[in-house]
Amino acid sequence: MKSKKNYDFSGIDLDKSRADYKIMATLNYILKSEHYQGYNLYKIVSNDINMRIMAHALFKENPLVSIEPHKQEQVEQKNSKEEISILSLPDFFVEFKIDYNPEIFGVLNQNAGIVIEHGEDRKRNLFIRSGNDLKLIKNDYSLFGLQAINGGDEPNYGQLLAFYQLSDPDINCIFLQGKAGTGKTLMALAAALSQKKLFEQTIIVNPMVPLSNNGKLGFLPGDVLEKSAPWLIPFEQNIRFLEKHVPEQMSRLVVKAAKAEKTDKKAYQKTEFEEIKLWAKYGFICQPLDYIRGQTITNSFIIVEEPQNLTQHEIKTIVTRLGKGSKIAFCGDLSQIDVPYLTENSSGFTYAIEKMVGTTARAKMAGSVLLTKSLRSELASYASEVL
Repeated sequence: MKSKKNYDFSGIDLDKSRADYKIMATLNYILKSEHYQGYNLYKIVSNDINMRIMAHALFKENPLVSIEPHKQEQVEQKNSKEEISILSLPDFFVEFKIDYNPEIFGVLNQNAGIVIEHGEDRKRNLFIRSGNDLKLIKNDYSLFGLQAINGGDEPNYGQLLAFYQLSDPDINCIFLQGKAGTGKTLMALAAALSQKKLFEQTIIVNPMVPLSNNGKLGFLPGDVLEKSAPWLIPFEQNIRFLEKHVPEQMSRLVVKAAKAEKTDKKAYQKTEFEEIKLWAKYGFICQPLDYIRGQTITNSFIIVEEPQNLTQHEIKTIVTRLGKGSKIAFCGDLSQIDVPYLTENSSGFTYAIEKMVGTTARAKMAGSVLLTKSLRSELASYASEVL
């Protein structure tokens, strides 16, 4: 005996096999007089604009039906759009640490940067707000042998600020935001490697969302590590860059295969035709987002790639996994969101920056840097601006 279907396609000329159309047929079934239960309003709630248009066309004459988008919290982009300010103070005298006065330097978030231009030669220096002080970040400040370069004599102040935030043990959560080629992932990897002795493990987290959320490759074979391989390619490219430019530092950090095999045997299996996975070679652990719930991650440096594709709930889930002694760096680009229905104002990445970065004392744990200078190529920089 076939079970009764609770939908009615009478008067609805739609494909009966489509799930979206079955939803509308179900509402049509409910609205029939014999099934109507006396409710004042029935709602179709969807962020699919095509479905809402179709529903409006079918039920616009019915006062009992309301068609609405799903309401996600929209946050105003303020902190996520905050660039490093430049202040001209001709008589300013440079010291390593000075008192922060908002009447002079303006209102700055905790761990925000400010460039002060001073003297007759209009020399510039970068300072970071740390509590009630402004601390000098020297122009030659480096991270794991990397210099903050801008293609000219002046340093890249965004990278310089990121170097400091990633290295400061008192800043536990860093949001690196910027267009393609601004060095977000490279800096996070360099920071993790430079502080390897301070953390028990370095974890890579990626939402694993394909371009435009279209899984054209289908289901990938293998276990968790093998399925994660395509999303680790950007990390391997950055590791190769570090091997080329800071070979001495990298050679000292190679994990001994025999020792690491105890914890990550699959990544270290090797034949004469295969190389040890680059990310495993230096002790990085891949952590799929699907399996992060319920964990307490202590004494770890965590790198989250593509956080612009996370919902507000997902990013909260990740940050609340952190235990004592852990540090987390988010590397994202709000102009490249691949999840339907997420926007710059509803993305979990924006939400976390706006909620966690601020002027209060507790906000000292978080820092945000907006990187604007693409160093990938002139073509990539041009495309990021105009496309």
